[in-house]
Amino acid sequence: MCSIRRRESKLLNLVPEIQNKTEVVLNTVSPKVIQRKAGEGKGFEDKFDGLRILTVGRLSHEKGQDLAIKAMSKLVEEGYNVKWYCVGEGSERRNYEELIRQHNLEGKFILLGENKNP
Repeated sequence: MCSIRRRESKLLNLVPEIQNKTEVVLNTVSPKVIQRKAGEGKGFEDKFDGLRILTVGRLSHEKGQDLAIKAMSKLVEEGYNVKWYCVGEGSERRNYEELIRQHNLEGKFILLGENKNP
C-alpha cells in the first residue's frame, strides 16, 4: 500500500465518521515536468555570497511568513550573513512589508512576488 493510502487509513481509523467525506487527490504535476522547468529558470542574479533561504507560497497568515520574518530577525541579530527570498503573492503582502520594516530587514527579507516558474 502506498504511503498516501496508509496515511488515509490511519486518519480514517482515528476518525471513522469522515469515511464518506474524504478523498485522496494525488499531485498532478509530473516530476519530469518539474525537472524540465527547473532547468529553464533564471535563478538568482544578485551578487550575494551568504546563505540564501527560499520560501514559495501564497502570502497569507496560514502559510506563516510572519514567523519566517521574525525568525530572520533573530538570524540577523545573531550575526548570520543571510537573505530570505519569498516567492508568492497574497492578501498579507502589506502587513509583511510593514513587519519587514519594523524588524529592519529591508534588503534581507525580500518579497519577490508571483513567479510562474520559481
